[in-house]
This record gives sequence, C-alpha cells and structure tokens, in this order.
Amino acid sequence: NNPNYVDLEGVVYTTDLKTLYEYPAGKKSSNYTVLSNVTTIGKHAFYGAWNLNNVELPNNLNIIDEIYYGVSEPCGRNDTGNEDAARYARSI
Repeated sequence: NNPNYVDLEGVVYTTDLKTLYEYPAGKKSSNYTVLSNVTTIGKHAFYGAWNLNNVELPNNLNIIDEIYYGVSEPCGRNDTGNEDAARYARSI
C-alpha cells in the first residue's frame, strides 16, 4: 500500500511503472524482461542478482543509472530495445 512503489513478483517499480527501482537480490530466475513502459532503471537496481544472466530492455528505455549485477562482476546479457541504452549496458 505504498503510494510511490509497487511490487510485481518481487521486482519494485514506481507506481506509474516507468522506473524499475529494484530487482530482488538472490532471485532464482536467470532471465528477466523489463516492463515495456519502463523509461528508467534506478541506480544499483540489479545489485545482488547473482542468478540473472539475461535482461531484455524495452525500446523506450532512456536512463540506466549505474546498473550493478551480482556482487562484483556483470553477468552476461541479451540487451534488446533502445540501442544507446543497450550499448551502455554492454559497456559496464
């Protein structure tokens, strides 16, 4: 019942579903598709996502604010969607 955030299967988004705020650390899934209307991925949103191997990004993604995967190493990714955002994600 938080007026600012919503939990969708453990993933925290802003209530307008435009920002992915936090992906749950230690979640067992190896793949995740970010909701199609997301325009921003929050800072450290994927920190602690040790099992995550692939993230599909939406076409309208504008901002990726310092994504960290797992503890210290970025995982492999299958970035799709906005080419600038995908290029940035692959560079970290």
